[in-house]
Amino acid sequence: MKNLFQLFKIKNFNKKTFGEKIGNSNKLILCEFLGNKSNQIAFSYLINALKKKENCTCYSFLDISNINFLDKLKLFIHKILGYNLGNFFIYKSFNTKKFLFVKKNKMTEEKTKIFLKDFTGFNSKGDLINFKIEKILIGDLIYDSFLRKTGFPTLEINDDKLKKFFIDTLNIFYYWLDFFEKNQVTGVVVSDTSYTSTMIARISAFKKIPTYQCNWENVHRISEDNLFCYGKFIFYKEIFNKFSKDQKKIALDKSKDRIKIRLGGKLRADDLFYTDHSSFHSEFEKNKILSKSDKKKILIASHFFIDAPHGYGPDSIIFPDFYEWLNYLNDLSKKTDFEWYIKCHPHSKPKEDEIFKNFIKDKSNLIEIPKYSSHLQIIKEGINCVLTVYGTIAWEYAYYKVPVITASRNNPHIKYDFCAHAKNIDEYEQMILNFDKLKLNFSEENICEFYFMHNMYSRCNWLFDSYEKVFKQIKGFENLPKLKFYDYWIKNADQKKNEKIFSKLNKFLNSKNLFINNDTFF
Repeated sequence: MKNLFQLFKIKNFNKKTFGEKIGNSNKLILCEFLGNKSNQIAFSYLINALKKKENCTCYSFLDISNINFLDKLKLFIHKILGYNLGNFFIYKSFNTKKFLFVKKNKMTEEKTKIFLKDFTGFNSKGDLINFKIEKILIGDLIYDSFLRKTGFPTLEINDDKLKKFFIDTLNIFYYWLDFFEKNQVTGVVVSDTSYTSTMIARISAFKKIPTYQCNWENVHRISEDNLFCYGKFIFYKEIFNKFSKDQKKIALDKSKDRIKIRLGGKLRADDLFYTDHSSFHSEFEKNKILSKSDKKKILIASHFFIDAPHGYGPDSIIFPDFYEWLNYLNDLSKKTDFEWYIKCHPHSKPKEDEIFKNFIKDKSNLIEIPKYSSHLQIIKEGINCVLTVYGTIAWEYAYYKVPVITASRNNPHIKYDFCAHAKNIDEYEQMILNFDKLKLNFSEENICEFYFMHNMYSRCNWLFDSYEKVFKQIKGFENLPKLKFYDYWIKNADQKKNEKIFSKLNKFLNSKNLFINNDTFF
C-alpha cells in the first residue's frame, strides 16, 4: 500500500513537472526501460526536453529475449492491468506512450540463419572482440555481456553457451535494424554503452540518429566518432587548451586542492563517490608489506574481472580480458628477478573476490598484498613500478613519481605522459623489463590537468548541486536506485531547480558538445 501511495506521488510530481505532452506519433524517441530510480529521473528530464525540441513521441524498450517464466508472468499481469503498476506506471507518468518488448521473431530468425550460413566462426577471442556486422562493431559488447551473464572472468571461444548467446544477440541486432528501417526515430536514450542491452546505441549512432547516454551524473552524446560514453578523455587536451590563461590557472589550482583531499583519505571524493572507504588511508599494517630485499618490486593492481573490460572499446585492453592479462603477468614474473606483488581491487564484491582467490591460490611467484592495505604504505616502503590496464592508480602513483604502465591503447590517461601506454604485448613486455628507463612526465601541472578534466570538469552533476549532500540525505549512494531517492527528489526539486535542469539540457542539446560541461569552476 505504501508503494502504491509513492507511485501516485511520483505521477503527480511528473504531471506537474512535465505536463501531458502528446507529440507527433510518427516521430519516435526510444528510451531504455530500467528499474533504477535515479536513471528514471534523469531519463524523464532528457526525454521531455527532446520531446519539446523534436515534437515526437516516446517509446520505452525492454529486451525480454531471455527472461524466465516468472518474469513472463509478471509482464502478462502488467499488460492485463494496462501497465499501470510499478516501473511501467512511472514511465507512463513522464510521457512514455508505448513499451517495446524486444525479442526474436520469424524475420530475425530468418536473417540470422542467412548470416550464419556463410559465417565461419571465430578463430580467437580477438576475432570476437572486433566482430562487426553490417559494418557495425558489436563484438566487444558480446564479449563483455557474456562475462557478466556467466560470472566467469574469461571465456572459451568454442563454448556452446557463447554460441547461443551470439545467435541471440544477432536476433536482437536484426530486430533493431528492421525497426529503424520501418520507423522514423529521432533520438535514442540509454544508460550505458558497454553491453548488448544497449546495442541499439551502436546502430542508431551508425545511422546518424541523435543518441544519448544519460544518468544522474551527466549526459553524453554518442556518435560513430564517440561510441563509448566514457571515452571523452581523448578530447581532454583539446578542451583544456581552449581555456583562457586565467581559466587554466583556476582549473589547476582547484585540481591541486582536490588531489590533496582525494589522496588524503577523504571518503567519497570526486570519482570515488560510490565507496565508503579510501585506499589512501593512514592506518598502516603493523607488519611491513614489502620485503627488505634489494630486488626491484612490481605491483599488479587487479581489476573487476567481469565489469566490462572493453568499456572503452576493443582498444581498452591489449589482452582479451583482465584474467588473460593476469595470466600473462604471472608467466612473465617467472622470467625476471623482480619481486612481484598483487593486490585485489579494494572495492571488489564477493564474486570478484572469489575469482581473485581462485586465481592467486597456485601463483607462488605473486605475493598477495592485503586488499585494504593503504597505498601510502606501499609507496612509503618503496614500490618501484605499478601495472594496471586502465585504473585510477595510473595517475595516483604517478603523483608520487612511481612509474605506471598501462596495458591499453585507449584509456582515460592516454593523452598524458605521466604513465606509459603499451600498444601491443611485445612493447608491454619491454616496458616492464625496462621500467626504470621509461621517460615519464611527473610534473604536478600535468597530473593536475588530467585530474581536473577527468574528475571535475567532465563530472557535471547536472541533476545535483552537490552529490555529497544528496548521498548524505538519502543515507548512501546505494539508495540512488531505490524509491527512497524519488522521495528525496519530489521534496527537493522545486520550480527553480527544474528550470535550471532544463536550461542545462537545452543548452547542451543545441550545442555540439559531447557532454554537459561542469561550468561551475569559472
